[in-house]
Amino acid sequence: ANPASSSSSIVAASAAPPLSIRDLAPSSSVVVAGADDLAGAWARFQKTPLWGLWESETFQKAFAPMMEEMNEAMRESARDLGRPGASWSVPASVGFALFPMLDEEVGLERPCIMAFVDWGDGGGGVELAEAMLDDWEKDGALGRTDLRGEVVRTIDLRDGDAEEMDEEFGDFGMTPDLGLDGLETLYIHRSGDRHLLTSDLVALEEMLASVEGRDGGASIGDGDDFKDTMELLRGPDLYGMLFTANAQRMLAAGEMAFMLATAQPIVSRLFGDIRAHAVGLEVGGEGDAMIDQTIAMTVPGPKSGLLGLLTMESPVAPPPAMVPTDAMGY
Repeated sequence: ANPASSSSSIVAASAAPPLSIRDLAPSSSVVVAGADDLAGAWARFQKTPLWGLWESETFQKAFAPMMEEMNEAMRESARDLGRPGASWSVPASVGFALFPMLDEEVGLERPCIMAFVDWGDGGGGVELAEAMLDDWEKDGALGRTDLRGEVVRTIDLRDGDAEEMDEEFGDFGMTPDLGLDGLETLYIHRSGDRHLLTSDLVALEEMLASVEGRDGGASIGDGDDFKDTMELLRGPDLYGMLFTANAQRMLAAGEMAFMLATAQPIVSRLFGDIRAHAVGLEVGGEGDAMIDQTIAMTVPGPKSGLLGLLTMESPVAPPPAMVPTDAMGY
């Protein structure tokens, strides 16, 4: 028997029009991350030499015991969830966004998150995920609420376990205060073959409006900053973006306001008008590349400050003689 036959219990979902975080995240989003065609990227990865190495007889023999143990664990999990024979599928697309949301009770903006998994219309992942959520609800880990007559599951982030984890793995005050520790509840809703998650019911309502083709408001994908940044990343399979102006507005409303007001003029003089920072990954890129990584900064106007010292006109010079021929990087 070919050892490769036991290598995986994950299948790719069929190609249905996938959701994209660019169409769901509001225009005020600070952080956006997504994979608009994850199943396609997985399929392309399986055509790379790296996957061929994994499928080779040598690797399959070496990893066969571990893979069989993992596959059996997945089969047992499916049986426990009442879905014997079901397999997890690679989602068609996934996405995440962080953005400010107006709290009408206090009249202030507070951070909100949204995320989704679009399972596509051909995999078994959505049913297994739904069964898992049902199981967690039976165990009391999830609650329920109502939105337009539809069931929405809830996760209370204020319980003792969450507070204990925050105390044990806190950031020791070394990261910017975005107010995420103020998140109290997560809301999970299934819409067809998609699972949607937000930290605000109003945000979930707007997210559903966009998913269902109703007017969900202006999205981050409509803005020039997103379009320009995506062009710099050359259409990646996976991407993450931080929008500077939106981040400044969110930080200005929190405890970082004084520090931001002090540092912003200095940073602007040093680096100019940076609208976004981004990273993108492309699977099965040009030539022999298996994974291409692109890091970009979006500067729509003339480069100034330190960025003005960088130019594309100077040719890339070969490494100096001091760099050995077996160097891994330079």
